[in-house]
Amino acid sequence: DDDARPSRRLRASSSKASVLLNHGGVAFPSLLGGACRAALDAFEQPVGLNVYLTGEDVEKAAPAHTDRQEVFVVQCAGAKRWRVFAPPHPPLNPSADPFARGKGDDVLDERSIACMLDVALEERDLLYIPAGFPHSTATANTSSLHLTFGMAPTSNFGLSLDSLRIAARGRRTAYDPLDDPEMLREVAVEIYRVFDAPLPLGRFLGADGDFREACRGRLREALALEGPLTTFRANLEDPSDDAIDAAADRVQTHHAAVLDEMRRAYALGDARPASARVADHIDRLGGLVDALW
Repeated sequence: DDDARPSRRLRASSSKASVLLNHGGVAFPSLLGGACRAALDAFEQPVGLNVYLTGEDVEKAAPAHTDRQEVFVVQCAGAKRWRVFAPPHPPLNPSADPFARGKGDDVLDERSIACMLDVALEERDLLYIPAGFPHSTATANTSSLHLTFGMAPTSNFGLSLDSLRIAARGRRTAYDPLDDPEMLREVAVEIYRVFDAPLPLGRFLGADGDFREACRGRLREALALEGPLTTFRANLEDPSDDAIDAAADRVQTHHAAVLDEMRRAYALGDARPASARVADHIDRLGGLVDALW
């Protein structure tokens, strides 16, 4: 039945919205694994790859939303219109995750945020979108195929300032707001941003001096912040320098292990179905983060 052929179903789906393939480098290492490994080596940070196929004349291929990762778009074929906006002011939705706006039940109205860039990407064009910057896409009289490389040195991978704090903590205290991101965002989105910030690891974010010293300075500065965090001061553990140094060493080892796991997942040689490889990769990454904390 010609209507049941995958190519026909893809065309039908992409005529209404974007068809998304997550974990493209793991699912198709012979096609996309090399590009993912090159990105890993370039950034020395966790890098994922998604593939997007969109038909022509799709007015809202992706509504305005934000992402937790640094986004690098590579236009492979056709063309796609991208609109990039300034990060919305927190009072528009104080409890919303600034790195997941426009997702789930949250709606991000483009009319309420300032447009910084409105551009049509064509074949071989590259666009960088910082984490937390809303963006939306559409197509006109041509279809589009693009790759999105996402670099994510965040809490998701155990590489944020809060990851260091948790690794250095000797015990879990009661009513710790940093254990509940939603509570913390309700307290103060800016403090949430401070603790979710990446540690100085990798080729571009790496510290010029001693990593331990950089970690001590950043964590002490963050824990000393005045304002809403003061309410919870008694419930926040103040780790010793030795505890922070030990945690910094663990995070560095963890960072290397995450990159090694990604290189393994993007390499050839695993004959299992793509779904099994992806599921195994996600489980391995989760195990690494659990072991750190």
